[in-house]
Amino acid sequence: MRCTVLMLLALVCGTATNAQTYEHKKQPSFQLNFGLSDFQSAQNFRAGNARLGGKRLVNPNQMDPAFGLGYVQGLTNHFDIAATYLLSSTVYPYRDKPNTSFAGASILQEADVSLRMKLLSDNYAVVPYLQGGIGASAYRKKFDAFMPVGAGLQVRLGGHTFANANVQYRLPVTARANYHFVYTVGIISSIKSQK
Repeated sequence: MRCTVLMLLALVCGTATNAQTYEHKKQPSFQLNFGLSDFQSAQNFRAGNARLGGKRLVNPNQMDPAFGLGYVQGLTNHFDIAATYLLSSTVYPYRDKPNTSFAGASILQEADVSLRMKLLSDNYAVVPYLQGGIGASAYRKKFDAFMPVGAGLQVRLGGHTFANANVQYRLPVTARANYHFVYTVGIISSIKSQK
């Protein structure tokens, strides 16, 4: 009898754990982002000029506005897959040709797929996360690759809607691509109707 009760208790706990795992996994969601693309701070940082007492570490006057769309879906309670598409109007400083100058800014298109590792599940009000992935950019009919690495903070607004703040450092993969930061804030909302 005692063995049967213990087995029944283990079965109930296991079922509750499985239900919890599914319940707090992010539903397929749409993401809308607004942000800034920052090449200058990355160049200062790499040149050793980004001192808190000297040059400004981050200067908003040297950043370009950005707008993006994305798709986010939970793989587990603690891992989400995120695909984003970001547009910004900028003068892209090619790494292999630093003295190249353009008549003016052009549209930089960047798309990436990242894995987000969350400290907590979506059941919590505030969830910090780390992310890393792979991406591609297009600027003036030239294509390059980069790896976005960064961190973010997700805040539950209610139901399956979240506010999101994110900082990425984009590492070049191809010779022409350049290091830069991307700072975004946005809204994530489920695209499935919830029961």
